[in-house]
Amino acid sequence: RPELAFRALFGQADVETGIPPSGSIGLMTSESHSPKKRRPRVTLAQDGQTLEQGHVYLAPGGDRHLAIGGRKVTRLRVVQDTGRETYIPSVNVLFNSALPIAPSVVAVMLTGMGRDGADAMKALRNQGAHTIVQSGETAVVDGMPRAAREAGAACEVAALGEVSKYILAATKRAREAGR
Repeated sequence: RPELAFRALFGQADVETGIPPSGSIGLMTSESHSPKKRRPRVTLAQDGQTLEQGHVYLAPGGDRHLAIGGRKVTRLRVVQDTGRETYIPSVNVLFNSALPIAPSVVAVMLTGMGRDGADAMKALRNQGAHTIVQSGETAVVDGMPRAAREAGAACEVAALGEVSKYILAATKRAREAGR
């Protein structure tokens, strides 16, 4: 269940509108450099919404995908399925939409069936994103993480309980590098 994965990563996050059914795709923005720790806020993505630090956005599902876009300000896009993707919502759609800003992206692949997102994650890595893939030992269903590992998409492989540490370390390095 998606809420268990988010709880494992982020603890008892403030779930504002509820977690959608299985098959959800999340997008997290990094915490600011605040000495005060706070839990991320988890919300369903809304089309046109501006990304905010410390938030986790979930794809609403149904017949829509989550994407990001925008030139000066990065915004969420909730887009209709065109029939090209096998899975709805699709990780491929989200990761491909992040290619223009790849050097500032930390992409994470968690448990899931099939190979959705593996090639798009590899493209993100090739364009400068930092990519983290869940280990096969801790994945409930190792299809998507295994496909990403086999595609060479992973900068790092981590157990589920360690993924949040890798995310924080990667975002800290990116801030220090000015990305």
